[in-house]
Amino acid sequence: MFQLTFVSAARAGLSWAEIDAIAVAAQRNNHDDNITGILIYNGFRFLQVIEGEREIVSSRYARICADPRHVEPRLIAARTVPERAFHGWDFACQEVLTAEDGRSFARTIADRTPLLRDRTLQMLFDSFARPDPSDRPARAA
Repeated sequence: MFQLTFVSAARAGLSWAEIDAIAVAAQRNNHDDNITGILIYNGFRFLQVIEGEREIVSSRYARICADPRHVEPRLIAARTVPERAFHGWDFACQEVLTAEDGRSFARTIADRTPLLRDRTLQMLFDSFARPDPSDRPARAA
């Protein structure tokens, strides 16, 4: 199984309708290509993981990089993994700009990714979900 993780910056003026269109198209295309993954948007940046057959994932990443709805894609990791981190997820798209029910960004992400076995991937999601220092746990004295 091949897994690719990257971040990018949202294009200035990106609308919520465009975010919704990304999610709808990705879910349809990922199902057809047996790709699983997640996209998280925090109002400024995207964090995405896609996983599946190497050739299909690589081709999808090339198309994503050419998409004008975001800029400066940065590859974080491209690796072979023993199993899918997002098994059964054709695609999950979560925006964390406004946390649901008053919850923090970090809590929203933690609720969406509780079963990740890969500690490094979990730490990446956690750090992405904590853009505000006031959202971090207090240090022990």
